[in-house]
Amino acid sequence: MKNQRGVTLVSLSVAVIVLLIIIGTVLYNVRTNLGIQRLKAMQTDIENLRSKVENYYLQYGALPILKQQEIERSTLSDNVRSIENSNMDIGKYYVIDLEAMENITLTYGEDYEKLKNETVEIIKNLKNRTLDDIYIINSVSHNIFYVCGIKYEGKTYYTQYQDEEKEKVGSANFNIDINVKNVNQRVLMEIKKGETAPNNRNAIYKDEKGYEAIIPVGFTVSDIEGESSIETGLVIRDDDGNEFVWIPVNIPWESDSSKTITLSRYTFDENGVPTDQGPNTISNNYIELISSSYRNEVAKTNITSRNGFIAKTNAAGGFWIGRYEARIEGYTGNVVTSNSSNETSWTGYTGGKLVEKPEAQVFNYITQNKASELSKTMYEENNYFESDLINSYAWDTAILFLQEYDNREGTNLIPYSMQNSINTGISPLATGTVSDTNKDKICNVYDMASNCYEWTTETYSNSDNPCVERGGNYGDSNVYASYRNGINTTDAGISNSFRPVLYIK
Repeated sequence: MKNQRGVTLVSLSVAVIVLLIIIGTVLYNVRTNLGIQRLKAMQTDIENLRSKVENYYLQYGALPILKQQEIERSTLSDNVRSIENSNMDIGKYYVIDLEAMENITLTYGEDYEKLKNETVEIIKNLKNRTLDDIYIINSVSHNIFYVCGIKYEGKTYYTQYQDEEKEKVGSANFNIDINVKNVNQRVLMEIKKGETAPNNRNAIYKDEKGYEAIIPVGFTVSDIEGESSIETGLVIRDDDGNEFVWIPVNIPWESDSSKTITLSRYTFDENGVPTDQGPNTISNNYIELISSSYRNEVAKTNITSRNGFIAKTNAAGGFWIGRYEARIEGYTGNVVTSNSSNETSWTGYTGGKLVEKPEAQVFNYITQNKASELSKTMYEENNYFESDLINSYAWDTAILFLQEYDNREGTNLIPYSMQNSINTGISPLATGTVSDTNKDKICNVYDMASNCYEWTTETYSNSDNPCVERGGNYGDSNVYASYRNGINTTDAGISNSFRPVLYIK
């Protein structure tokens, strides 16, 4: 038998190769597992932040953002644009203020601690990617991005979408615009009647029953008797004297506390009983469109979108409606009473501005297009709330609330949804007084059942008469508060007016 000579060179080489393969496999698996763990940690962070931000937004009607530092879209790299969901991420970007929310535990985002107390000059370093271990949020979609990103298998991940695009990846190079913007931040302060919301954020008001309303920047809660309760019509005024009334949603019905008033479109039967129509086409013709090809104007922002009227109003718990039919002050010359050139965007007034004041001329002789334009731009420079022409959701929900909390004087009153024109035969008030003499005042809102028809953003399916007017009219006793009718785009007579609404961003 031959003597054993130990391990040969060939055997040793094979053993080394096998060992290297094993080590390589182990290292690869370790790196892969670490990559997966890092990616999952970022996704967990984003899920935690999303939950906290949503709760914060529902409570305060604002995003928790740091030092009002806006990340301009123009500074985003092409790769970042490629990972955005073009249908959702259409807003601006801000650094999330982690201290505005409670009980947050994150794996990443440590540069927030360096950033939160720094000067603008230091914050500029974010341009050089020295402070990119932070989370940012899109102001419209509320999608959250991790600026630094997580690398995994040759790709870099920055966010986690909630839809089919959650696996999109790209390369981020965020630059901070250090120009301070007036945007909502941190916890909204609580104010009392007679007090004014600050000029850099909205505020919260609680009435004597604990009902809440979000008070827009710069508006003052009325301390006049009968105007500080939500059930009887909460009134606010801005510095110019414009007045709006809060229409709450998700508030118990006055007649049945087991039900709540839901923001929606409604029809009402002859007894005033409502039927929730939601987005349905009403009477085969009336619908709230995202866009219209009929030349009528629709809502400022898609009502049903994530950033639209429904989402914002439900988040805020209500919206503000003009206390009066639109008024105008400061106009010059005689009022033109005929749109003889058939313009779709026309008014008979020269100069002047839209106001919501009791002692001003009723703003009639105006087309639906022009009414929409003026409503949208009434507070166009504001970053805290939107103004728009009233839509069908706002009109119907307001009618339902006013009917449920009806505080009109008298007995055997007609349900407000079916209240017909109280001032039939009286020309639209143009002498500067509110219509107290006509008795169309309910929960501090005037003239939804009388005076003028009012333009809305709703659409009638007939292309010849696509604009929709609502409410009562001085010249027709057969129309009523919940009435709707299709009119053409150039109609602008004595009985055509409108009413703006405000909703919290």
